[in-house]
Amino acid sequence: MSKARIRLDRYERGIWFHLVHHFGYLPSQARSVVIAYHAVINRLGRFDNCEDSAERLHIAVRSGLAPETWLQRIRLIEEDELTDDSIWTAEKAATTQRTVRK
Repeated sequence: MSKARIRLDRYERGIWFHLVHHFGYLPSQARSVVIAYHAVINRLGRFDNCEDSAERLHIAVRSGLAPETWLQRIRLIEEDELTDDSIWTAEKAATTQRTVRK
């Protein structure tokens, strides 16, 4: 049985392009990196330009940071933000409003 081929979207193709042309990856290596870090790319959002995202992925690969480890770190940071009283987020505001109304 053959593996299903994953089609990269426009943003992911931009990251692929920069990994190949700016960071010296072979096309197949760059594709593998983008696919491996797909969940991280989505979790971080697509606010930065493709070159910045490619650089982040390159640094992660070079330093041996696995996608699962990166995602876990993001989750820990988000959990800390929810418990940090010095950070006021929309989520905290909504939680506080619900608590006050009860």
